[in-house]
Amino acid sequence: MSISLVMGATALAASPVAAYNCAGEAAVAYEGIVEAYNAYYRQSLAIVTAALGEDHSTLELMVASDAEFTVFHGDVGIGPRASGPVAATEFFESLAPVEFEYREASPGPLALNPCGHIETELVLRDDTNAEVSVLTFKYDRGILSSVTGYAATVTRGSLHVGVVQ
Repeated sequence: MSISLVMGATALAASPVAAYNCAGEAAVAYEGIVEAYNAYYRQSLAIVTAALGEDHSTLELMVASDAEFTVFHGDVGIGPRASGPVAATEFFESLAPVEFEYREASPGPLALNPCGHIETELVLRDDTNAEVSVLTFKYDRGILSSVTGYAATVTRGSLHVGVVQ
């Protein structure tokens, strides 16, 4: 799935994983894998959108105060020296994404604990469509604990069957 990032007033007001009540005594113990991962993909996108819009109040609800952000360019990891919501803003602004992409979870009878350790992967593209950041968002009890990934240059093109290029 590839969709353009929309910033500002269209940012999600409530956490997509709030219904799991991970911080409360009545936390949801099991959820279908597709539903849980889709909620965490939306949570990851809400964090990126909030960071780009400098919505610190939303970030404080979704990002751990000690969350770290790193993207590797080859063997060099680059990220903010700070941590937490402030670092999220600095990190995502430095990537300057305009589009995202993620692979949806495969349907099936599988379930997982939505308040346990969850990892999602997003691909963020800059406005040149040549630079991508492949990022793993790690969550514990519904709160983002870290984002790590790598940057890559990509080449895109169309396939023409029967035509040698």
